[in-house]
Amino acid sequence: MARKCVGLGLGLMLLAGCTTPEARKLQLSPSGLKPGITAAQFDTRQSVPNKYHVTYDFKSSVPEESGLYEFTYHPREGGHRIAGFILVDPPEDIDPQDLQNMAVQMQATEFLQDGKIKLPFNVALDERFQGLNVSGITKVRYEPHDCSSTLGECKFTRIKGNKREKRVSVLSENGGIWHRIETVVRPMAGEDELEVETYFTLDKYGVVQDSKIWRRTKSGEELNTATRLK
Repeated sequence: MARKCVGLGLGLMLLAGCTTPEARKLQLSPSGLKPGITAAQFDTRQSVPNKYHVTYDFKSSVPEESGLYEFTYHPREGGHRIAGFILVDPPEDIDPQDLQNMAVQMQATEFLQDGKIKLPFNVALDERFQGLNVSGITKVRYEPHDCSSTLGECKFTRIKGNKREKRVSVLSENGGIWHRIETVVRPMAGEDELEVETYFTLDKYGVVQDSKIWRRTKSGEELNTATRLK
């Protein structure tokens, strides 16, 4: 469960002294995604209303990561805040006492809901919906942000406790379909993610509608989809 992360809306770059991922074939296509606003329209988008609620059906090739993701957007000075939760099935082999221990550790008052694990989280975003920090299952922050809506190449640092990780994002948009490749160029100790490729679309407020996500890690690959329900 510790591998779960928030990030919708997610560069092949050679840096001196850094190890780059091996070459690979393109894993995704944008087929099936309904176009949303373009990059030009994003800069003139409507302001997101207060308590704007969205729900996604998240399906993953890693079964325990599939579930229902709910987000509520709250505009704030200089950006936005997301309060949300993830509903997933508990692992079949987990001990009931372990579930209770997890609830205590996370200080979750509604840890179980309808037989599913409820994982709350909060995300701080800048005015362009770029991630600044995430708190919940784990705490992560980004410097200067996570580059999720910056076109072209953008470098950022992912920080978890006293560990730091260098990443490069390359973002493009064509006909209302956005494409992002995020590459880890200097991994932090204990983390296995190497590369994330995403196709996604945005609604009139600049909030993600649907997405396809391919993630490469040291231990394998994942293919995910997030479909907007409402």
